[in-house]
Amino acid sequence: FPLVRYDVLRISGVAFVDDLPAGRLKVEGRNEVRLRLRAPPGVRGQAALSDSKGTTPAGVSTLVQRDGEDLVVVAVCPHGEFNLQISLRNRESARFMHAVGFKL
Repeated sequence: FPLVRYDVLRISGVAFVDDLPAGRLKVEGRNEVRLRLRAPPGVRGQAALSDSKGTTPAGVSTLVQRDGEDLVVVAVCPHGEFNLQISLRNRESARFMHAVGFKL
């Protein structure tokens, strides 16, 4: 982990701003994780959190928003084991494509 679909990143023109973390992302501070992806204009992102059963429990939330040249992904969850899935879509795509998966 993480699971990275480099073909989707390449098609979308998206890159990691920081070094790709090895292993799990750490939930810190106010039970949140923040991740920045460099993304050209027109690329949109979405994120989802799920537990080990693949369901989204109460008390979790995700947000993807643009900050200049970056997409900022924020995930908020209680302590425990969760999966964060990030999907991307560019102007030519009709649907979002799974790009990155992390364990929290």
